[in-house]
Amino acid sequence: MKAEIEFLTADDVISIHAEQVKRYGGRRGIKDRKLLESAVSAPQTMTLGKFLYTELSEKADKKGSEQSASKRQYAYKDIYEMAGVMAYQISYSKCFVNGNMRTGLLAALTFLDINGVTMETPTDELFEMMMDIEQFKQNILSLTELLRAMGEG
Repeated sequence: MKAEIEFLTADDVISIHAEQVKRYGGRRGIKDRKLLESAVSAPQTMTLGKFLYTELSEKADKKGSEQSASKRQYAYKDIYEMAGVMAYQISYSKCFVNGNMRTGLLAALTFLDINGVTMETPTDELFEMMMDIEQFKQNILSLTELLRAMGEG
């Protein structure tokens, strides 16, 4: 792994998306570039020299009638968490017309690759993980653990 982290840009991810649509089908196009830029920049957020991930969650008040948003910040443990968050954010932002899950996963794998992480050959397990994430059966932590296992394996 490299000493200094190299990040993808929104244009890099647009290129990844275009290649995925060309290879596997679907419609090209961006629905919201600002959402894409936010998703791609998620792993780059820093405070006091540490990369941080901000998690937003909604909580019901004591009566259960009103929702309020709360923020928590977590320091990334490693580059695998950064990749997992980026995959998740790209997938869920639905910034592309089609192929958001594929693009998110390939962006994460590309991010790891350009930072010197050698991964096992992607398997059906990764595809299934992304499908489970889309159906709320898995979460970012599960994806991160799988990426870590494939990178350290």
